Amino acid sequence: PQTLSPANGKRYGYAIRNTLIIIKVCIFRAVCQS
Repeated sequence: PQTLSPANGKRYGYAIRNTLIIIKVCIFRAVCQS
């Protein structure tokens, strides 16, 4: 039940969102540099 707690789910979603933002920034920088 610990893994299904709302707090962990929220934290997991936040981590995914941060990862996607970082990936977008990296792609954006690569496009601008080229």
